Amino acid sequence: MRGFGPNTLGLVNTATGLTTSYFATKAMLKPGAIGVAAQSGIFVGALLRYMSSMEGLELSKGLGLGNKMDVNECDALEYLARDDQTKIVVMYLEDLREGRRFLDIAKRATKEKPVLLLKGARTAEGARASSSHTGSLAVEDSVLQGAIGQAGILRMGSIEELIWTLKGFRTMPLPKGNRIAIVTYSGAQAILTIDEAVNSGLKMATFLPPTLAKLSEVIATPSKASNPVDLFPDMMTHGFERTSTKIMEALLEDPGVSAIIFISFAATGPEPYGPVASMVKESASKPVFFSLLGTRDDMEACRSFLEGMGIPCVPFPETAARVISHMWRYTTFKEQGEP
Repeated sequence: MRGFGPNTLGLVNTATGLTTSYFATKAMLKPGAIGVAAQSGIFVGALLRYMSSMEGLELSKGLGLGNKMDVNECDALEYLARDDQTKIVVMYLEDLREGRRFLDIAKRATKEKPVLLLKGARTAEGARASSSHTGSLAVEDSVLQGAIGQAGILRMGSIEELIWTLKGFRTMPLPKGNRIAIVTYSGAQAILTIDEAVNSGLKMATFLPPTLAKLSEVIATPSKASNPVDLFPDMMTHGFERTSTKIMEALLEDPGVSAIIFISFAATGPEPYGPVASMVKESASKPVFFSLLGTRDDMEACRSFLEGMGIPCVPFPETAARVISHMWRYTTFKEQGEP
């Protein structure tokens, strides 16, 4: 018989309804496709509660590894990789007990499903805190980064990045390339997003002549119809709904565009986004992310509407660029066996 912990909140198996955790909720036991293994105590319970409260982020299995006196990250990854219910794996780790075995398992696992890693104790100060937290031994972060990259593991920089990357994988098709198109009402937000995209290994797409011809129907100035595509001021002439749908149609049809980030304002009520959202839902063959900025209430109303249609709406577009980069890296590794 194997053992978990100590310092663990236990296990969740949504396929059978089994839980050994007092922290489990009814929502946490709703069957889903995300398997989570975490080297922590109460954190895994809080994370699972948070994830299970979101549509599309329901769990398959939750494994609290704690201090890993017996079952460790290798056992957990091997189990989740073989589990048919689990379509994507999430791990929070502070150290690796069996590094070579872990990487061998990961190389096999990532051929079948994405593996997302949130790594604690990346700094000397964090490692000292980890030692008292779970008794972990420090791992040189630069060495770990190179190793997990070769194994196809996708490293998350934060909990926020982890959550949005999960949403990307669960709601959107994988990109067929690394060339993105940006639609924007704001030059500043577009520039920030371009910087993040390039730093993350993406490139700006060059539009084909048929795409430019379609864009010219609603964008009068050629420079505003290049990439990024500027909605303003032409949307004041043609109306937001016609302008946005024409642009989206042109970009979805362009084979040189691998993914789309749509940056706009959060309207008072999500109705203006109905037509363009319906177009994405019905015909998107590439990842499409929205990012809408405005009052907190307007942003939440628009986000709820879009995500109710299965379209991710991130608070800020730089996050979308990082998620698309992760999805492209996974596509590349899965097809070619290298990051």
